[in-house]
Amino acid sequence: TKVDAIVSAFCIHHQDEQEKKDLFAAVQKRLKPGGVFLMLDWTVFNSLHLYKIARENTMRHLEVNVSDAAYREKWAYHWNNINIPSSADDMVKWMTELGFGAEIVFRDLEVALTSASVPSIKTAHH
Repeated sequence: TKVDAIVSAFCIHHQDEQEKKDLFAAVQKRLKPGGVFLMLDWTVFNSLHLYKIARENTMRHLEVNVSDAAYREKWAYHWNNINIPSSADDMVKWMTELGFGAEIVFRDLEVALTSASVPSIKTAHH
């Protein structure tokens, strides 16, 4: 069964590059023409400078907003050693290579929302 939309929120940052590419291909097969895939997830920057700024901001956010030190330490370990985030730019490129019309809708440092749409079927006019 094909669907009009698929939404993913913080679900794929544990997958490596190939697993993400495979997921995007599977999503594309499930969408109707004109269907859209919205993905909100943890990402990184390709620029080392921006990567460092974003990571420092994430860790500061954790310090300020999570009072439980043990949980904060567990979360920081998970983020720095278990997650496999890709850059939003790379993921848009991979989706575009599959034929999606893909773009970054917004970024807030390490969080990005991307939108990828399947082209609509064009009908011939008689």
